[in-house]
Amino acid sequence: KVDWEANAPRSVLFDDIYFSGEGASEARHVFADGNSLAERLRTAHLFTIGEIGFGTGLNFLVAWDLWRRTAKPPDARLEFLSFEKFPLAKNQLSRAHQAWPQFAELSNRLIAAFPPMIEGAHRRMLEPGVALTLVLGDARDWLARMEARADAWFLDGFAPAKNPELWTAEIFSEIARLSNPGATAATFTVAGGVRCALQDAGFSIAKREGFGRKREMLTARLDAAAPKSRRT
Repeated sequence: KVDWEANAPRSVLFDDIYFSGEGASEARHVFADGNSLAERLRTAHLFTIGEIGFGTGLNFLVAWDLWRRTAKPPDARLEFLSFEKFPLAKNQLSRAHQAWPQFAELSNRLIAAFPPMIEGAHRRMLEPGVALTLVLGDARDWLARMEARADAWFLDGFAPAKNPELWTAEIFSEIARLSNPGATAATFTVAGGVRCALQDAGFSIAKREGFGRKREMLTARLDAAAPKSRRT
């Protein structure tokens, strides 16, 4: 369930907003720039982004738009893996996306392909070279079931004080397992517990200038990846 404030949704369960008035600009600053996507996409034949908290899909739209606008290898592919326990309905997504008319075409494609409200991993090819795997369910359960080699992570659950379950050492340990060496992560929060949990999972962290009135944000880098599978 969501309330609406000037067509921006707020989660009733977590009492937190999905995005601010300048949501697209903030997503670019925190997640695209925080992971140096513009530079890295230019040379990547396959680039995989993982995300905790799909929400309105804004971060995916920002990454997809940037991928489209980037000069890259002709065979380039973008894989986007995102986890969401409480997905918005299509009509809620459509209403939220009115805030970003620049993404109208991408929004229409995403909403048309949006999966049914059934728990599990739903893979959608949205255009040649761009695939979204949207996992509907509790990330704490589903991360452990997945196999991936992510190059970057968008850590965008609701604020740690509102939704602490998505900012635990167990979550970040699984993220490290699903990452390539050199994988990066970015998030809007600089909470001490988040910094410690990332470091315990093997990430080196750095604070950088936040967006708007937020003084700081966090970036991270995994220098040595964890074992790729728990299976024996």
